[in-house]
Amino acid sequence: MAEWIFGIAAAALYIGAYLALIIAAYLVVSAITGALAQAGGRSKDFTSLKTVTFGDESAVRASRAASIISILAIFLLWGAFTGSAYAPIHAPGPFKGETEFTYTVATPDGRSDDAEVTFIVFPVGQDVELPEVDPGDGFAKNDIGKVGAWRSTLLRVDRNDELGRAEGASVVAIDGQPIAPGETVR
Repeated sequence: MAEWIFGIAAAALYIGAYLALIIAAYLVVSAITGALAQAGGRSKDFTSLKTVTFGDESAVRASRAASIISILAIFLLWGAFTGSAYAPIHAPGPFKGETEFTYTVATPDGRSDDAEVTFIVFPVGQDVELPEVDPGDGFAKNDIGKVGAWRSTLLRVDRNDELGRAEGASVVAIDGQPIAPGETVR
């Protein structure tokens, strides 16, 4: 649950920073154009007095400052998500490293056993050798797998167990959280 809240808080931080950038740019451009309008006097020509009506495209004028700020914001976002050295902020990248979880298997006759699954998450394009894993003592055996960052994979944990699906065994918990077919555990 704490990881989920941390993920939402991190996303809110980046969205807030993006909104703050847009608002700050708007305030700066408004202040500069307001100061220039006061210094040079407000325009009172026909175009400045018109309201926009349907089909009146002559009343709509591009804002050069908004165009430049939009392009800069796009490059800032691109840099933040690609890890570019040009961007002062960086969005978090994918997890890389080693992670593990424990699953619990139950049989129809009431026996249960725990086994550990270790996953190595590696940068895509890198070749990774899987180390040997101690199978454990019970009928559920420990597993190891690998997956590229930003990718997904399917690991059948019962492929090396002494009792598998054919014998009616099923996974009933992941890291102590109950699970049933069709459900997920974060």
